[in-house]
Amino acid sequence: MNCEGPPGAVHGGCLATTLDNVFGWQSSRVMGFGCVTLNLNVNYKKFVKLGGMVRVEVKTEKIDGRKLYMAGKLTNNISTIEDPQDVVIHCDSTALFYKRVPQAWTYDQAVKLFGPQSKLSQEEIVSILKHANQQSVHQQRLESNEQIVSKL
Repeated sequence: MNCEGPPGAVHGGCLATTLDNVFGWQSSRVMGFGCVTLNLNVNYKKFVKLGGMVRVEVKTEKIDGRKLYMAGKLTNNISTIEDPQDVVIHCDSTALFYKRVPQAWTYDQAVKLFGPQSKLSQEEIVSILKHANQQSVHQQRLESNEQIVSKL
């Protein structure tokens, strides 16, 4: 895949995709699986050279119910740079994620089930999680319907 944008530099869409991916992992760790991107804002500051390395940093800013607000940045700080003036911020970003399925498994629950060194393929894990989440939503609907019927 060619990620070249301006001559000799990484395309901004590839940088945005990288940030979105890392925000996604952060959302899974904080809120559990089942989160989606509602908003992603990227402010580009300095080009990233093709073949260059960057460090992606993200942090949780706020949790509001099923909404997760985060901030992040791409820097050249691959290892610890002692002088902060030498750190180049290539872009900074904010993101809003939403947890679609309130009962979706958390990251810790998935690690406990599959183990950190699981031999399952990514497709198998996704299939298991989808099935478990569908059962959870189905059970919630059944319980809700039972409550409605009992009120009648």
